[in-house]
Amino acid sequence: SIEDVEAPLATLSRDDIVVANHNAPNQVVISGTTEGVKAAEAALGKEGLRSSRLKVSTAFHSPLVADSSTPFAQFLDKVDFAQGTLPCWSGESASLYEDETPARRQRLAQQIARPVRFVDLVSKMADSGINTFIEVGPGAVLTGLVSSSLKGREHRALALDRRGRSGTESLLRGLAQLVASGIPMDLMALWK
Repeated sequence: SIEDVEAPLATLSRDDIVVANHNAPNQVVISGTTEGVKAAEAALGKEGLRSSRLKVSTAFHSPLVADSSTPFAQFLDKVDFAQGTLPCWSGESASLYEDETPARRQRLAQQIARPVRFVDLVSKMADSGINTFIEVGPGAVLTGLVSSSLKGREHRALALDRRGRSGTESLLRGLAQLVASGIPMDLMALWK
């Protein structure tokens, strides 16, 4: 749990290691310097917690990459932001993005250096009445994390891309699951 990870990290008294992602009730990602990660691995190991290194190029979602927020914000200033037609949730705040474009740009730019609160996000979305989660992208990792985060709560989580299946087959299976669960759809739109 996040509490099981945070407790040993707090004993290290280091500012070069942070919880970067709370992906599921039993999955936490830490981020930091190589030395900080090594110290964290040792502290977690003493508590009987298993860890494995992710192959990433930098310490994402930590203060170590905060300098990246400025050039990203400058890039975002050149991107037109239209008012959304559907609510858009932020993994960094576990809440809806702001209505005002400058605030949305700022939150988006800063998320590079801030933790991802996926468990809180999914829980708050479910609390707001959202009970269907569709993963549109490569693989089904988020689908599993949603189901883990909402274990014991009524929900539907499905991925539209499954390893080892054609994209068309995955899409059609996903749509069939949605129709079977009572979600109305105009399937004729697929052949227009």
